[in-house]
Amino acid sequence: MFSSSTLANFHRDLRRYFASGWACLLPYVAAFAVFRLGHLPATSGPASLLTIFWLLHALHLTGAVLLAVQQWQRWGSRRVLGFAAPWLLLGAFYCAPGPYLEFPADGWEHLRRITVWANCAFVDQHPEPTKAAYFFIYSFWRIAPEGGQFTALALYGTGVSLLFSWVSYRLARSLGFDRRLAFVAALVHSLVLGNNTFSFLRYYGFSSTPWAQIAVVALLASVARWLRKVPPLREVLVQGGCWAFLIYWSHRQGFGLAAVGTAGLLFAVLMRNVRRLAATAGIAMLAAALLWLLGPTPLVATARAQGWLNHWYGVDLLCLGGPAFARTNQILGLVGWINALAALVVWRRYPSLTALTFGPLLLLLHPASGYLLAHGLAEANGAGFLLFHRVLLVIPNGFALVALAGLAVRHRTGSGIPPEIRGVIAAAVAVLLLATLPGGGPVYNRWWHSTAKVPDDLALRNLDRAIAPLAAASENHSAFLVGSPTALFVWEIRHPQPNALSPLYEHRLYHYPQRRSPVDDLNVTAAYRANPTARNVLFVQARPTSTETPGSTAARLSEHWNSYEVALSTVDENLLRKAGFQPLVKDAEGSVTAVRK
Repeated sequence: MFSSSTLANFHRDLRRYFASGWACLLPYVAAFAVFRLGHLPATSGPASLLTIFWLLHALHLTGAVLLAVQQWQRWGSRRVLGFAAPWLLLGAFYCAPGPYLEFPADGWEHLRRITVWANCAFVDQHPEPTKAAYFFIYSFWRIAPEGGQFTALALYGTGVSLLFSWVSYRLARSLGFDRRLAFVAALVHSLVLGNNTFSFLRYYGFSSTPWAQIAVVALLASVARWLRKVPPLREVLVQGGCWAFLIYWSHRQGFGLAAVGTAGLLFAVLMRNVRRLAATAGIAMLAAALLWLLGPTPLVATARAQGWLNHWYGVDLLCLGGPAFARTNQILGLVGWINALAALVVWRRYPSLTALTFGPLLLLLHPASGYLLAHGLAEANGAGFLLFHRVLLVIPNGFALVALAGLAVRHRTGSGIPPEIRGVIAAAVAVLLLATLPGGGPVYNRWWHSTAKVPDDLALRNLDRAIAPLAAASENHSAFLVGSPTALFVWEIRHPQPNALSPLYEHRLYHYPQRRSPVDDLNVTAAYRANPTARNVLFVQARPTSTETPGSTAARLSEHWNSYEVALSTVDENLLRKAGFQPLVKDAEGSVTAVRK
């Protein structure tokens, strides 16, 4: 039916499609964009977006099986298993801790954005209508059995982490790493990339951000290969349009990362020619002088007064006591600064890596960056200059350390050492370094967060087990909860409302003066009790666990929230009666009570 050449071309294109690490996301994003712009149904009916996504899942699964069979026949079992084994082990490493759902970390807010799709008739009704990843995850959450939905989250997080590691591997290969060192570099990068004490892949695992980050890394890999004159410029530009499309429908901060990373890589071209480098430096200094003579705009002056910008209006990275350096350190951490020193050592062997490591930092020092960030961040969000440091996520943190370790091993042992041993030694050194560093500031080692398993009480799993049956059976959507603000949030996950304000951020606005008490919880819910439209109030008390975790390690290390905020308190019937509630129903364990005002 098909000629051998046609089948060969099909297998080649199929292999390139999956090997890209990002092309498999494009059909989903394209379908999402069409349904979003066309005001088409999201979850109901055979012509809904959910049906399209399930069809795409089936097609991708079929294609992956065909590719696996074809590669097995082409390579043989030994080579296929040798290639797949490290990636399967890495997937098991990502999957083992489970999804990161420690309250009040952002994971619960991302989960709310996923589950709210259940009550969106049309795609444009979602509060985040330009982020396709949430609907992609919902397509798995929807078909997962009760009790298996968090397992589905863990499997999705594993998959997206592997995709990110794969494009990081391809970036390392584009920068000149051999296959084994590239795998180690991708592993180390996934462990050290993050913000504050939080691992990027673990904290943002089921948000839309990893999709944009995958597109950014894939772009950098293509630009790095183009600098080595591998792909033609036309191919890079066509793929660049695809990456821009993916970033737009994922997280638009990716545009800033892509611009900074590409500019950083172009420093490698300048480093090859002294005259070209001197001319570029002269133009940059002239532009800086012109901006300084023109004077600051009101937004730039405000950022300067707050300590974010220096005297020439560049980002003040050199003031060790300033806020800009502190935020920069939350991205780089101690490993990042050591990695920067290693990039200087290996610059002759890996010039593009050195340029990509230092280019973003040099760009931030220029006043043009200060102007762009002051105006761009002020228009994009209400946090002002606070989020500028996210552009530093484009730096391949850990790559230079792995490159230096590989060169050191080769120098010490001579060229006769097997490449497999070099990779094992480099990986062992990297893991030993990461496992021994503290997790809090100013070191910000994310190894602990990549591997930490959150206790059930801190992850609200016992509270979710109490609420899920009530949410499934209740037809009274005006019911309110008493027990703790966390109960309000879990109820929102099980009873999502598209236009509701996230209780997570309401919770963060309320700070307990000391460890939470039952009286505090009742006071917090007083406003909800006063609502005349609320007929019934559900009092939810978390099911007891074998151990109670006294505080949060993540809170203590990150200082992002108070460590006692997640401790779940209890409320007995006497307190309920004093607060004006009358108990109606209690379950067999005495854990859940429905009450009336």
